[in-house]
Amino acid sequence: MASPVFTSNSITCNVQPSKPDDQHERPLSAYIDVRDELLDKFMKLFLNKPIWTLEDLYNSPQLRTYDKDVILYTIHNAIETGFQLKDRNGRIGFIESKGSMYAFTVNEYSSMQDRYIKEDTGKHVNLEPKINAAKEKSTIKEKLSKLSISDDIKSRFDQITLEWYVLDHELNDQERIQHMLSLNWDNLPIYAKVLKAGDLKILGSKQIYNENNDLITPIGKQADDYHRWVKQRMDLFLASKTQYFGAMQDSRLVFNLDDKADELKRSERTKVFKGRACGSYLEPLLNKFAMWLGFPFPESVKTKTDRCQFLALAIRQAVVDGKDKLLWWTPEEWSIFDEDSNRKDILLKLKA
Repeated sequence: MASPVFTSNSITCNVQPSKPDDQHERPLSAYIDVRDELLDKFMKLFLNKPIWTLEDLYNSPQLRTYDKDVILYTIHNAIETGFQLKDRNGRIGFIESKGSMYAFTVNEYSSMQDRYIKEDTGKHVNLEPKINAAKEKSTIKEKLSKLSISDDIKSRFDQITLEWYVLDHELNDQERIQHMLSLNWDNLPIYAKVLKAGDLKILGSKQIYNENNDLITPIGKQADDYHRWVKQRMDLFLASKTQYFGAMQDSRLVFNLDDKADELKRSERTKVFKGRACGSYLEPLLNKFAMWLGFPFPESVKTKTDRCQFLALAIRQAVVDGKDKLLWWTPEEWSIFDEDSNRKDILLKLKA
């Protein structure tokens, strides 16, 4: 019995290559699914060679099969979050970057810069802060001289209180940061004392500066200092939930007064932890708060706008004077408290 024979040559296979979709965006899950796998490969690469360029990482045999966007996202996410890795000796370290170069750093004395730059024994002289200091002091004094507050009101408060008011109410974000960086961080005024953590200057959410006034993402010891500072400030906020506080939110003065109580009383903070804007309170309650602070309204203060301006000075002066059961939360702290993870943590603990 013979096998069938196919003699026709008329059958062909035509393959139509698909065109890439330039508008397609890789889903976040595609990055997250391979995160641990990539971090393991990064660690092996860094153990074989301490410093890598981004192009070398892309072309390494271990990573060549991965999309470049996935590699870049994973390594920068590890840097920004301070993700901890271990070397073959079990030492904990971090990935750091300088330009297009990446390295594994065990501690502050084993940085990439220490490895590829010869030690500079010269003395660093930073002239920029001195220039900024003169400029920003001039800005504060200039704005204070133009402030629409009567001399009678000004005379009731200390100079540091008046400058503190100008800082919070009259400077824009960039002017504020420049002023803060221009300060002597070994002898800070009362409104900035709480913003120092080790050699870090904490000027708001994602606004962390080192001793050279460089905006940084903290890693290693600096990351430890930053997270320890955040925990301490949040713990104090939770521990002081029975005290009055003042703060600036969206350029408005806020308090935690109970607006529904006839007598002066702190509001309960189980659902929200933010205060209410000064302008939302009725006059009798503002009068009682001014009396409690020790600064009753003078006759010249008649409108609600005037009352809130006076209270903005009075509450700062009360903090300067060390008034008991009263705290001030800086805009820098508040912006960090309001980060998603911190806000959720605070609310959960307030409800506990």
